Amino acid sequence: MDILIDLNSLILLIPIIINLGLGIFIFFTNPRNNSNRLFSFILFLISFWSITFLLFLRLKDPNLALVFRRLTPIGSSLIAGFLLYFSLIFPESEKKPSFLWKFICFVPGIFFAVASIFSPLMITSYTIENPKFPFIGHPNLGILYDFFTVYLISYFIAFSYNLYKKYLSYSGNEKRQLFYILTGVGITIFLAAFITLIMPIFGIIKFFTIAPALTLIIDHFISLAMVRHGLFGCKNYWKNIGFITFGIIIGIGIIACILVGRFDFIFTFIVSTSLIFLSILIYTADRNNGKNISFTLISISLVFWNLFTFMLKYLYADPTNFFWLKSINISMVFVPALFLYFSKVFPYEPKKVLSLEKLLIFVPALLLTLFIITNKIITGIKLIENKHEYMVGWAQPLFVGYFFIFFSLAFFNLYRSLKKSHGTQAIQLRYIFFGFALNAIIGLITNLLLPTIGITQFILIGPGSTIIFIGVTAYTIVRHRLMDIEIVIQKGVIYTTLTSLIIATYVFMVVLSEQLLKRTFGYNSTLVSGLVAIIIAIFFHPLLTFLKNTTSKYFYPKHYDYKKVLKEISHKIAIQIRMDDLAKLLASTFTKIMHTSEVALLILNKGKARYISVPIEFSEGESKYKRIEIDQHSPIANGLKTTKDVLFDDEIKSEILRLQALRKKDNPELLSLLDIKEEMESLGGSLWVPIFSGEELTGIIFLGSKLLGDTYTLEEITLLITLAKHISTAFENTNLYEEVLSIKNYTQDILDTMPSGVLTISTEGSIITFNPMAEHITGLITKDIIGKNFKNIFSPENPISLTIYAALNNKCFTNFEANIIPEDKESMPISLTSTLLKNSQEKITGVLLTITNLAQIRSLKEKLKQTDKINALGTMAASMAHEIKNPLSSMKVLSQLLPLKYDDKEFRGKIIEIIPKEVSRIDRVIESLLNFARSTAPQFIETDINKLIDKDVKYFYEQAKNNGIKITTNYAELPQIKCDTDQLTQVFSNLILNAIQAMPEGGELKITTGEGQKIDSTLCGIKITISDTGHGISKENLKKLFDPFFTTKSAGTGLGLTISKSIIESHSGTMEVSSIQGKGTTFTINLPLKQKI
Repeated sequence: MDILIDLNSLILLIPIIINLGLGIFIFFTNPRNNSNRLFSFILFLISFWSITFLLFLRLKDPNLALVFRRLTPIGSSLIAGFLLYFSLIFPESEKKPSFLWKFICFVPGIFFAVASIFSPLMITSYTIENPKFPFIGHPNLGILYDFFTVYLISYFIAFSYNLYKKYLSYSGNEKRQLFYILTGVGITIFLAAFITLIMPIFGIIKFFTIAPALTLIIDHFISLAMVRHGLFGCKNYWKNIGFITFGIIIGIGIIACILVGRFDFIFTFIVSTSLIFLSILIYTADRNNGKNISFTLISISLVFWNLFTFMLKYLYADPTNFFWLKSINISMVFVPALFLYFSKVFPYEPKKVLSLEKLLIFVPALLLTLFIITNKIITGIKLIENKHEYMVGWAQPLFVGYFFIFFSLAFFNLYRSLKKSHGTQAIQLRYIFFGFALNAIIGLITNLLLPTIGITQFILIGPGSTIIFIGVTAYTIVRHRLMDIEIVIQKGVIYTTLTSLIIATYVFMVVLSEQLLKRTFGYNSTLVSGLVAIIIAIFFHPLLTFLKNTTSKYFYPKHYDYKKVLKEISHKIAIQIRMDDLAKLLASTFTKIMHTSEVALLILNKGKARYISVPIEFSEGESKYKRIEIDQHSPIANGLKTTKDVLFDDEIKSEILRLQALRKKDNPELLSLLDIKEEMESLGGSLWVPIFSGEELTGIIFLGSKLLGDTYTLEEITLLITLAKHISTAFENTNLYEEVLSIKNYTQDILDTMPSGVLTISTEGSIITFNPMAEHITGLITKDIIGKNFKNIFSPENPISLTIYAALNNKCFTNFEANIIPEDKESMPISLTSTLLKNSQEKITGVLLTITNLAQIRSLKEKLKQTDKINALGTMAASMAHEIKNPLSSMKVLSQLLPLKYDDKEFRGKIIEIIPKEVSRIDRVIESLLNFARSTAPQFIETDINKLIDKDVKYFYEQAKNNGIKITTNYAELPQIKCDTDQLTQVFSNLILNAIQAMPEGGELKITTGEGQKIDSTLCGIKITISDTGHGISKENLKKLFDPFFTTKSAGTGLGLTISKSIIESHSGTMEVSSIQGKGTTFTINLPLKQKI
């Protein structure tokens, strides 16, 4: 029974360790993720649940049976609630259930846990069948236990239902993850509930304690989901879990050694297991590589050497049985041959070693193996003076000579390769040479020479010295990239050490507590094991950090904090906006951290089709910034584009030697590498790091050799590759900055040459832009007002201030005319136009204000107006000559006939009738001309335009009625305007009269007033339309309608519309006409509300 208890304890120990380790792994994969935190806690609860079963199983005191039996429901009661909560938030890890759901999930479980510990409501008593083994018995269940069973079943059903619903609605990875969780947890819950809940009800309790082992089903499915579908964001799962497994194997092996009392085997077990693990890692790194294969076989041979030597020394004390001795010799006989072969393929592996060379290397080992089996090397063991001595055969000298000759040749090959190598390969060779040499010397002395003369007590030292071989190999892999698995080994050291420490601590505390409690209280207890598990969980992360720091210091004596450096320099890179500043930052960083002799940052100059180093001056100690440039299609540039990876001179040279060994001189890859090597040697760089923007190689980081003589490590290269990605973003920022600067300069040039003043004001009122013309107009100096608030520069009554205020309140103006008085100058007429500035999100960022000096424009307008008048007068003079000449001609004829027909009464009557008419006609022409020429300045007063028009309408009402014309008016509610009422009355009267005269057969006259121009919802003017339904005006006549003396009426002077348009323009308004022959004519007048002073 004790054996069964121990076996069952070992079975329970496995889920405890695995669930604890898996929970820690999931938690630290992403500690901020709710799903990771929650599920890792579920695994911790499963470990706790298993511990309670272990405690109950190993209980020796019957008086404590009830106490420990009541502990077993605690874990399951809490697990059910946590699983339900997990089903609510997974896979939406950011989802936060309501307080009610949290209450439903957690409170019942806590209630049943507390009830189980502190009351008989769950388990009232426990009946023991065998006092020697208290766990064999029957619990007497309380009134709550049935509710507890219902609670567990219902919560597990709810958990399964929630995940199943999500499984149906999701797709892709999430769907597959849900399937694995649902399947694993579902199977485990069903079996565990059946064993722990259903079977005890029917009195079947013999399988009760194996229930926690069923949680390995969960672990299996969760592990599959993590490996295949990235559950919980886990990456490189097998790599990391492999080290954890290795640690678990070490821990379980140590436990087994302790249980069977073989403490002397612990060291051999650790060394052998480490060699096996190392050989697996190296072989899987490149299983087709000769150096990896030979190194793996050497490691396996060393494993058998360790195990067979231990068996010879301790398991079989009878020295006459030399089976294990021959096994040792067979395991070691191939090591020299394999080492010699390794020395020929490391570090540069040719395609194949010649067949003759292979025969010369391995045939001696095969012959010696035959000699060992046939007892030609060791014939037996005899006892002489209480000492065991080996009886050597005739082949013993050959055996010893073989070892010395082959090891000598191997070391000679390594030495010769060392002389040819440099950089990383040279360092690797030095460490390999040292590790093998030290191990070989110790092994040859303790296990070959000394046993020959009868000294056998040191035979375990030789196999044990392989720990040196393991350590040197691991150090070389991590520090100098041996066989490209350095990160694997470094993490392996951390995780293996951590797992082994956890297990060793656990076992030590359990054994210590058992022995201590047994001597003190007379019973065995593993209560301490639960506390130890909690302590391990608490101290896991600090211990992990300590091991990381320790391994980093050991493997990297001059190591720097990779993440800290990356964070600091990435932040600095992100804020660089000038290319020269970025180049200085990189040069300073690389020389300080990596101690590079030379550094340069090359950027693509598309115009020159070359990569050119940013021109800066930099020098720090022996380090310097190098000025170089290469063609866009040079070997280095093409190599970087093709590989999308760094070009490292050590790796280039190694690859060249490897390809040259293949004896294919025309190999395109070899030719390309030779070109790259030649260009790198001409420029002197050791490392070239590409900077890509999308698929385009936009830049290159150039680094020379290190001042300290060492080579670049993988961590440093990884740092450079990561920084290159940040630099790519910085390139985009600097290019954007250059573009913005170019646009700014371009814009500034435009502003400086604009004929109008330009101001930009922020939403807070600060003046941002103030161009030279704005200086000229306002008399202010740019440097004195930039950045200041406009309220402190312009008075509140200043039109500029008023316009800015209005714009900031969403009221913009276009060509708003006003007057300002600059310092020491006369009043200046200006035109103001304001516009709101908005960003891409349509958010207002400021105001743009343009100021135009109208003084010159008005002067030009006056000159133009005078010119028009002169031209008009010329036209009028010609027209007037025609208009006056006709009546004068009539009068001349009459005056000439008067003497002849003076006595003619009828003739005299015609003279009396015609002459006054012609004189009146001449008088009207002259009067109209005088009115047009005077251009009397209007006298502006506030006027209701509707009343003014209506007065004229009433005046012509009867005349219109008599002509069958209907007058229709539509007056809008308008504010008063400033105008000259007499002049506008003249305009309206003229237009109404013309309309009446255009409808001799009657019609309709429509007069409408309404709102005119608006600026940002602010009314700035009114509109008046006067329409008739008369005969209309032809297109030819429309063009001449406002010309002086143009008329289509027999009695008209042709100056009415000319004068009307002149009056409207003097009111800063416009008059427009549209007409369709046969349908009518419409005159449209636009007038401002206020007149400019």
